Amino acid sequence: MISQPIKNLYWLAAAAPCLLNLYYQRAVYHRKNSGSLLLHLGSGDHYIDGFLNIEGNLFKKKDLWLDVRFGLPFPEHSARAVYLCHVLEHFDFQTGRKILGECRRVLALGGGIRIAVPSLDQAIDAFNRRDLAWFPEWPDRYESLGGRFNSYLLCRDQHRVMFDFSFAREVLHSAGFCSIETAGYGSSRAFSAAELERMEPGEMRSHLERSLVVEALREA
Repeated sequence: MISQPIKNLYWLAAAAPCLLNLYYQRAVYHRKNSGSLLLHLGSGDHYIDGFLNIEGNLFKKKDLWLDVRFGLPFPEHSARAVYLCHVLEHFDFQTGRKILGECRRVLALGGGIRIAVPSLDQAIDAFNRRDLAWFPEWPDRYESLGGRFNSYLLCRDQHRVMFDFSFAREVLHSAGFCSIETAGYGSSRAFSAAELERMEPGEMRSHLERSLVVEALREA
């Protein structure tokens, strides 16, 4: 895994061209307000067919190269649903709320958002059970329970925020979302079953069942 200081240098160098591309894409999408876009923000190594995959890493497969901290190029009401999988924990509270506010802005009325983040509640429960096996041995392998707890929630120094449902609900509500609920693996109010199968294939199940998955709607 690339260290955070190296990533910080990359984002510093990429800031200006990403911002220029945001302005360019605003012009491209200015007249494309169909209300049917499926957005996948921070796609990383998980490219989803049928979605508009947005990623800031120049070296990953994607449809749009954007730094989502600067905003989204789409008109209001242009997206049907938005997906963020293990993205929000990498930003501080204010930046995360700004990103969610942009998601709400581009969502069609009644559209939904689905987020997955490391689960603070599950990690605490596993810690209290002394359940070493619950914690993945990534990004670092520790023998101690405390080491695994830190590795899962903080990912070395790469995670900025830890979420339980109450905090996720607060952040989503502050960004203007309503009808905020937890969502189980394989069930969704925002995406169809076929879309979920592409978004969260079987090999992701163990990872997502250790995550907090939350969905919310833009008011109709």
